[in-house]
Amino acid sequence: MKEPRKCGAVGLIDGMLYVVGGCYAPSLNWVEVFNFKKQTWESVLSLDNVDLEEQVNCFVMNDKIYRMGQKTIFVNNPKKGKFQEDFALEKLWIKGCCPIDNMLYGFYCANQIVVYDLVVGIGTVFWGLEGLPEKLEGCTGTMVNHGGRLAILFKKSPTEIWCTEIAMERGEGGFISGKFLWSNHVLTLTDSFIIERALTVTV
Repeated sequence: MKEPRKCGAVGLIDGMLYVVGGCYAPSLNWVEVFNFKKQTWESVLSLDNVDLEEQVNCFVMNDKIYRMGQKTIFVNNPKKGKFQEDFALEKLWIKGCCPIDNMLYGFYCANQIVVYDLVVGIGTVFWGLEGLPEKLEGCTGTMVNHGGRLAILFKKSPTEIWCTEIAMERGEGGFISGKFLWSNHVLTLTDSFIIERALTVTV
């Protein structure tokens, strides 16, 4: 790639690999796409007139790349060649969020999870989920799509990492509910830490 990357938003759209975000101010190479047939990287969009903050989260949903800063959220639609600010999601800014089946899940206040439909623009809040600490916000936890289930990693003490897994179920009228599966301690560290990001891997 032509641009150094930090927490870049990555998405596979129409057989092309898109990467958004860099280590420095937006440039001509801020958005690059990898062509698998040509085996080449190409810069596809200039963001000279877009004021982007340091990236703290990113995800791909509905063939669009969502890039979150501390105060703003931008959406890149590669098919239309547009990169626009999303004002609806800014009101629901949630760190550590992840998409599952075209729905966006994220932390919402203390011991709550919000499910947001980006197409309809409606959010649903889960209250008091079993296995979660009383307070999940800031850098205390993050979540990831684990085979269609919601895996939540969080700090339960200054040195302990715990994990909770929740199965998502869609009922009548499109209502989504969560079914608690398990929660347990998974790792103890020697020093205090911050959970920055979670990734799912297949071994």
